[in-house]
Amino acid sequence: MDIFLSGGGLIAVLPTEILILTAVWFGGSLEGLGYLKSIIQSWKQWIHKKEELLLTAMSSSFILNLSTADQYLSIVIPARSFSQFAVEYKVKPKEIARALEDSGTLSSPLVPWNSCGAFMAGSLHVATISYLPFVWFNLIHISITVIRLLVQRKIK
Repeated sequence: MDIFLSGGGLIAVLPTEILILTAVWFGGSLEGLGYLKSIIQSWKQWIHKKEELLLTAMSSSFILNLSTADQYLSIVIPARSFSQFAVEYKVKPKEIARALEDSGTLSSPLVPWNSCGAFMAGSLHVATISYLPFVWFNLIHISITVIRLLVQRKIK
């Protein structure tokens, strides 16, 4: 227990804080310059049904987790971008929120350079891949959501 409580305070978490600030700056720059919006608009060609919209939102959230290195950005940017399609495909806001929660929040600890993955690896003093076999909830929940959406897509 001593190893967790005597880690050096604020100085010990400084690399993680720098990663978070850099990720927010990078993601904000991409959104402010309109790059992310144009990418998401180009994905519209694959969306023909409600389930495809939700699967695309989940995919974009995961990709943003990998590219922006911040969980917050991987949820907020797709939520704002895909909400404009919600009326067209009759998707409730809570359905988009659930899909983004299922993908963005639950995949962030699995990405080593993401702020969540870096924090967990630093706190546990292990590599991110070391705790991968123990994150059953994350892996199963994402899988169940994707399977459910694929089955609903095939039924309709």
